[in-house]
Amino acid sequence: MSTKQSGPNEQTVRTYFETLGSTVIKLKAGRNGQAADFRVCQDSNCFLCEVKTVESARANFPYTAIEYYRDQRQKRRDEIEKWMTENPNTQLVSRKDEREFIYEDETKFTHRYGYRRRNTQYFFRRFAQAMEEYFAISSPIKNLPYILRLDSQDLYEPTPDERDAFFQWLDREIRAIDEGRPSLRWHAQRWSDSAAFYSTFYPIHSPSHPNDTKAEYQVSVIGPGETGPLEVHVHSYGTLNLDSITNNVEDGLKQLESSASQEADQQIARVIALGLKSGIGFEWGQLSSCITYLLKEHPDLSAIAVLRWTPDGRPPQDGNLLAQLEFCATTPAVPSFVVYHNSWLQNVKPLPVEAFGDKWSVQFCPINETAFSSLTI
Repeated sequence: MSTKQSGPNEQTVRTYFETLGSTVIKLKAGRNGQAADFRVCQDSNCFLCEVKTVESARANFPYTAIEYYRDQRQKRRDEIEKWMTENPNTQLVSRKDEREFIYEDETKFTHRYGYRRRNTQYFFRRFAQAMEEYFAISSPIKNLPYILRLDSQDLYEPTPDERDAFFQWLDREIRAIDEGRPSLRWHAQRWSDSAAFYSTFYPIHSPSHPNDTKAEYQVSVIGPGETGPLEVHVHSYGTLNLDSITNNVEDGLKQLESSASQEADQQIARVIALGLKSGIGFEWGQLSSCITYLLKEHPDLSAIAVLRWTPDGRPPQDGNLLAQLEFCATTPAVPSFVVYHNSWLQNVKPLPVEAFGDKWSVQFCPINETAFSSLTI
């Protein structure tokens, strides 16, 4: 999902450049109603900047876009070809479903894997909000002294009927727990004489057609505590939503192109400042590969800069993990960027390295998906 709701990130980027001494001018929409957010100038060096916020930064895993299945299929073909080359006198035996996945006709393969449900963080967040509001306002058990936690791996947003049935089920089940008669579906671990941890899986969705997939939530209940009301915590996981990241970049390119067409220097450098609503964690490698692909596909984009918040200080160097965690939790954070400069530029100027000249940002020049050269001021 791609939207223009850049609000806070747009202001963050503007303040960031102004703090570095740049002049930042808010651009007006052109004849086609599109424009980049800013023209940023430092002395005579100017560039255009479009700020994009990825509202739905995560999506379900492993049921990703068909490209995921194509990559897996090609990987298996390469593995089999290598194995057969190394073992020329040996016959390979594989299951029928595996042979179909690897060698099935492309049309059938696309039909089988190309129309699977794509669950995203944006829509799951709506369900999470509805759940929190229900158990805070309407639920008959809203004042019971328990903690209710829901974990979703695939970010499935239930239909209204599925959602209402789930809420009613929780009302009954938590009431029964409070009355000392939990159903057999709960796995219970006693924490003390008066409190326990209850956990189970709830099948929120059953497949309704061949390309559909099931979905379930992990549900935990902790308590009773000393006092209410009921606490609700909703957590989701999945993987990076590369579709949404790609859509935001492609939308940003149109806005940059519109503004560049109004410039005296139509080869002016262009950068997209990308903010993700959720953290990236251990998936920087996946994000970097995606950005490298996008830069290679769009030689009219000078750079992509990923916004991140960095503690403004020097972390402890003694290897004490608790001290480092405390440092991250208590030190004020400042905006910085991971900047990817485009190695494949055509008819567009490169982004000056000095544009992101703070002490925390990191700058790279991707050569391919696995090799990066570091840039410094």
